[in-house]
Amino acid sequence: MKKTVHSFSQSIGIHPETIRYYRQSGLIFPQIQPNGFYEYDINEAMITLLVREMKAYGWNLSTIKDYMNGQKLGDLHCSLQIQEAALRKQIRLAELKLARIQETQAYLESGLRLTGKVEEFDGPATWAIPFTNGQSDFRKKTNLDQWNEHFPFVYTSVTIPLPLLQDEDTLVYQGYCGLGALIHYVEEFKLPVDDTCFFQPGGHFIRTCITTKSVHQIHVHDLFILKEYAKTHHYRFASCTGGRVLLTQYAQKDPIFHLLVWIRVEPE
Repeated sequence: MKKTVHSFSQSIGIHPETIRYYRQSGLIFPQIQPNGFYEYDINEAMITLLVREMKAYGWNLSTIKDYMNGQKLGDLHCSLQIQEAALRKQIRLAELKLARIQETQAYLESGLRLTGKVEEFDGPATWAIPFTNGQSDFRKKTNLDQWNEHFPFVYTSVTIPLPLLQDEDTLVYQGYCGLGALIHYVEEFKLPVDDTCFFQPGGHFIRTCITTKSVHQIHVHDLFILKEYAKTHHYRFASCTGGRVLLTQYAQKDPIFHLLVWIRVEPE
């Protein structure tokens, strides 16, 4: 039984304008009647539904028309293989993002829990790439552009080198500001590192959360709680600090940074 476009549309659940567009694109060929109306049969219905199915795989009408005009089933299979590989890559990225969200939740929970407190934990290695040179000034050239492309897998970081931490005469630590990342993200995304970057091996750490008005000039008393904890528990600092800015708030236009700070420690 043949149908006009409107009754045909109601039968197969596809809008009349879509059906007309498929006809104008040369995908279906209904018979034209003397009165100028087109009549559609079961073959046109099946082809129309198949076109909708193929569009769901991401093919445009031009590609679908090519398949209908002589492309082989093998070509269709190869095209789906390419799509499968792309989707697997997207799934992998989505899984990494989910893991990253869970990691960031853990960082934030630590920040809420550790203001004025210290805790120990075992953690992985990290890299940090600074844009400052330790003198409260910008470095002339960095690889931060490539790191910037990989948020949220990198984070805003502050690093204090180990020699500064060990200097008993220092009153203000010059923080190296930049971006940081867990080592598996550095490896996953092949983030560039060089001799200006800071590597913090994995191991046993102590951490706290501080608030400070400056992240490139951190007063000794801000980290006093970590030094005292290490002393009373017979630890020594074994690497530079790791630091992640959790939040910035303004107090009369002056920034207040919430900074999670961790240091790898070893028994004395």
